[in-house]
Amino acid sequence: MTGLETCLRNHMGVPEEDMQTLLSFFKPTTLEKGDFYLKKGRICDNLSFHRSGLMRVFAPYQDKEVTQWIERALVLHCFSFMETRVFSLLSMSADERYQYLQDQNPDLFQQVPLKYLASMMGMTPESLSRIRRRSLQA
Repeated sequence: MTGLETCLRNHMGVPEEDMQTLLSFFKPTTLEKGDFYLKKGRICDNLSFHRSGLMRVFAPYQDKEVTQWIERALVLHCFSFMETRVFSLLSMSADERYQYLQDQNPDLFQQVPLKYLASMMGMTPESLSRIRRRSLQA
């Protein structure tokens, strides 16, 4: 059983009789670091399942790239993640957002450039740097 099959069966509840039909829509591809899955202005007509690595989803905004999320298994948790992110941006302080991400995904801080994490948390890289420095001193 592949990772995709396991995911579809366990998280999406796909019945066995539909599995092969659904699997036929997926074709193995490889993206190298720095490659784009979809570029601005293009229409996405593909489904994806990520076996390894990280994917950063971002949108251009006022001459900047605003990171929307960083995921290992894109699509499965994106809606709940986005809901949590919107709630956190509305209700948490910058320090609380940092601590929440640190608690939930500590490995991201080793794998993803801090400027992308700052963007995802709705703060500047400089603010993130100050928050991290205070956190280390505490």
